[in-house]
Amino acid sequence: MNKNDLLDRLIDIFNALNNLYNKNHEYEDEKFIKRIINWGNIEKEDEDKLDYFFVMNQCYGPWRDERQKEVWDHVYKPFKVKYNGDLRNIKNSFSYFPFKWQEDRIIKLSKYLNNKNLSFMEFLESIKNLDGLKTRNEFKKILNAKNTKTISTFIRDSLKKDVFPIDTRVQQILTYLGLPQDEDMMVYLSRKVQINPRIFERMIYNHYGNLCEKNNCKNCIIKVHCFFPLYLESLFTIKIE
Repeated sequence: MNKNDLLDRLIDIFNALNNLYNKNHEYEDEKFIKRIINWGNIEKEDEDKLDYFFVMNQCYGPWRDERQKEVWDHVYKPFKVKYNGDLRNIKNSFSYFPFKWQEDRIIKLSKYLNNKNLSFMEFLESIKNLDGLKTRNEFKKILNAKNTKTISTFIRDSLKKDVFPIDTRVQQILTYLGLPQDEDMMVYLSRKVQINPRIFERMIYNHYGNLCEKNNCKNCIIKVHCFFPLYLESLFTIKIE
């Protein structure tokens, strides 16, 4: 597949998903962040403090949405009451996460902010001129992070910068569709054809949960671009010589 074919494929897939999911702009920034606020039961006084949203995004571990919500519900109140919703107040432990890497990230960020004598909002202000991918790289360096999915979801939604978070779901559907499984490349290609990568990624993630995860290929509007049905056919077709 040459570059033009790839771009045409990307445009067709985006347009199909956009017509299906985004008729009322549900996947654009403003409406999507309201959905997140409702999902997380964020109190009104906390909506403008991005410390909460960074912590929330670390709850997007390798689970289904229901489990992610359970983790956040377990984390939110202690972070608000015990730490006053301020990342700097977390010193040596934050034992409300299921995984050690989640706790480690929060502690590393807290140490960085305290060493720099910055609030989280002041830190974000200091890097506001970086694009989405450079912002991701800055967080990656500070947190010594290998996987950047939950960093990118924060940047996508709270900072409204162009990234393309890739977890196992998104990676799988990109593979099915013959698109690059590389965040930087998906941002580049999307921009190349004037597609908003934030909207595109949100719809890709949602589509996987709605259809791909259930192997509901029959009702898929982008199945014409998908290699998965061909793969299944190759598995179950009996060739007679």
